[in-house]
Amino acid sequence: MPKDVEIKPVIPKRVKVLGFEIENGRITVDFGGEYYEMNAVREVLCRAAVVQSLVQIDEIESVAFEVEGNPLTDADGKVVGNMRAEDFIKSTGSALHSYEKTDLTLYFGNEEGTALVKEAWKEVRHNTNMPIEKLVVERLMEGPDSGQHQPVLAPEVRLIGTSVKDGICYVNFDENFLRQESEIDPALQVEAVVRSIIENGKGIRLVQILINGKDGQNYKGISLEQPFGIEPVRKEGEKQ
Repeated sequence: MPKDVEIKPVIPKRVKVLGFEIENGRITVDFGGEYYEMNAVREVLCRAAVVQSLVQIDEIESVAFEVEGNPLTDADGKVVGNMRAEDFIKSTGSALHSYEKTDLTLYFGNEEGTALVKEAWKEVRHNTNMPIEKLVVERLMEGPDSGQHQPVLAPEVRLIGTSVKDGICYVNFDENFLRQESEIDPALQVEAVVRSIIENGKGIRLVQILINGKDGQNYKGISLEQPFGIEPVRKEGEKQ
C-alpha cells in the first residue's frame, strides 16, 4: 500500500485478480466481478496504470482485461479489447483521456489461403496520437475476426515503426517478417498489408516495406526494393 496520502492503489482492495495468461506478446488479466463496481474515472486510471506497468516487461506488447472470464466491456457494452501504452496519455492532476474510435477496412487470407478477403472493423478504439497506418498494421498483426479467415502476418513478426512522406508509407518490420511461415501466398501477404494501409490512410499512394530500416530485401521471391501500389503484388519474373 502506498504510504503517501496523495497516492492510492490503482486496483481497489475489493477487486480480486483471478489469474492471467501470456500468449504471443499479450497478457490477459482476469478480474473478479467487483471490477465493474469502480466509477468511470477510477476504472480508466486503473486500466492505464496496469497497462503502462505491464508493457514494460520485455515480452509484453499489449494487455487485455477480462472480468470473470469474459472480455471487459465499456459503458456501451462494446469489448474494450487489446490495450497498449500509447492508448493512454499521462497527465498530472487530471484523468487520462485520449481515445477515439475509427472504422477500418482490413484484408486477410481466405480459408484456403488463395485470395484476400475484406473485413470491416467497426469503432476500433485507439489513441488520438497514433498514426492510422500504425493502427492498421497493429490490427493486422492481431489477426482476423472471422475464424474462417487466415492471418497475413505471423505472431512473431514485430513492427518497429511507420512513417509517411510524400504519399509513401514506410512500414518497418523486424527480420521475422522474412522468416515467417504462412499458408497464404507471400504475394497476398504483402498485398494485404499494402491494401489495408492505402485504403485507410489519408493521402497514402504507395507502401514501402523495410526490414530493420533497410529496403531492397527479398521476401520469398518478392522484391521489397520498390514501394507497392494498390495493384496486385507479383513475384519477380512474373508477367503482368
